[in-house]
Amino acid sequence: ENGLKGMEVMYSQTDISIVITDIIMPGKNGLETITEIRRKYPEIKILAISGDEYNLNLARNTGAHLTLLKPFNKLQLLSALSKLQLNMF
Repeated sequence: ENGLKGMEVMYSQTDISIVITDIIMPGKNGLETITEIRRKYPEIKILAISGDEYNLNLARNTGAHLTLLKPFNKLQLLSALSKLQLNMF
């Protein structure tokens, strides 16, 4: 729903290994969310998605491990998730 809700889930869960975040979201945007995750949970891998290359560049510079440009298909998403699981980023 947004970065604030996402972080609430992060605080209540202990078995999260990958986070997928959009960049443009209400409440707390993806860049703020990436920064907080990297600070509090450095072991969690982050996949950032956006329809704008500029935002994806910002996400990489903020700490996202991988990015996907929207629109993407199921195979592209699964490939990115596999890369994150295998630390191939």
